[in-house]
Amino acid sequence: MKNIEKYNLSLRSLSESILVLMLLIMTVFCGNAHPAEKKLSNAEIASSLDKLATDIADLKTQVYSLTNIINDQKATIPAPAAVPDESIVEIKQAIQSLHQSIVNLENRLNGLTGEQAQLQKRLAAAEQRTYYADSINYEILTQLVILENRLVSLSNSISDYNLASQTGSRTIATPAISYKDRYLNALSLHQNGKYEESIELFRKLIAEDRNNDLADNAQYWIGESYYSMKQYQRAVIEFEKVSAFSNTDKNDDAQYKIGLCYKSTGDREKAQAAFQKLIDLYPRSEFTENAKQLIK
Repeated sequence: MKNIEKYNLSLRSLSESILVLMLLIMTVFCGNAHPAEKKLSNAEIASSLDKLATDIADLKTQVYSLTNIINDQKATIPAPAAVPDESIVEIKQAIQSLHQSIVNLENRLNGLTGEQAQLQKRLAAAEQRTYYADSINYEILTQLVILENRLVSLSNSISDYNLASQTGSRTIATPAISYKDRYLNALSLHQNGKYEESIELFRKLIAEDRNNDLADNAQYWIGESYYSMKQYQRAVIEFEKVSAFSNTDKNDDAQYKIGLCYKSTGDREKAQAAFQKLIDLYPRSEFTENAKQLIK
């Protein structure tokens, strides 16, 4: 009879384990039943799966152990002549009951395994949706950066055109109007996609009078021309030259474009370093917020 009590205790332990597992599954699958409750994250689903797999494995071990106990007990049953018929019948009934309990437990285990598979499918689907959403967001951000860069380039060219129309030269080696007109001509060539011609004219202007008010702008637009031709490494070199001009107001523009050049080549580390440099050196620049977004 002590063995039967031992079996009953094992059954109660197994039943409690089954109840815990069923409550866990109900918690996972019913987590979204009420709108006011928090939706489970992918990490929480994965954690539930791990716990469920561990509990299922433990439960299978207990069933296997209980089966061995039953088999051992069968081997120790005395011969019919040595014990009363009533005891033999009682032991056989207990063993039969335990067998039935094991069958029930195995059926529940199969059910739990099915629930585990459904959880895994749900997690995989959630991860796929998250990946797809991230890909879409990245693509949208990339397109916005491209469009914004075009707008910035156009805005800069308009600003430079207006600036050239209103300012003169600090030197008189060449008439200011001549320098200005040639600068505007080079800028017009750039806007019309004649990048090689615009680069050549911008270089001549810089060589002629490096101290002219428009010389640093000419250097910047050389970088822009190479960037437009997708010669990003050469563009970086030209943009870096902008800082060599005294009293230039194009430093933040050039630094931002350096970051975009590295981003276009796929060099994420250098791109982030360039954007961070812009943020650190020119915190009030119009490009600072864009740089912060691109670093994320």
